[in-house]
Amino acid sequence: MLSGLSAGAICWFVFGHSDSDWFINPEQWDYVRAYGLGLIPAAHCPHYNEEGRESFDEMMRNETIPGIALEDRTSLVETDGRYRILNEDRGRKAYLLKVSDNKLIKIELEEGEFVL
Repeated sequence: MLSGLSAGAICWFVFGHSDSDWFINPEQWDYVRAYGLGLIPAAHCPHYNEEGRESFDEMMRNETIPGIALEDRTSLVETDGRYRILNEDRGRKAYLLKVSDNKLIKIELEEGEFVL
């Protein structure tokens, strides 16, 4: 079993949307692309419900891989090579972001729905 929250979740993906620059310079920073191990063939944005996360959408505009954006208390679970969404809180959401015909498409995912 592999698991992780925030940066610990990003590490399993190809890359993730990270606020790690804040720890270096809290007065002047921006979100960065943090590269992971690539075990999950997608990009990831944890804490998608928090301020500033819309920059993940911009980060995904020219990507060929899909993006998974998870609000707090939402998870992506892999079983037998398939990925599905689980919510601890029914009010929280998860999204699949992908580019099609040069347009970014954001799809809200339902709990239990399989993605990737």
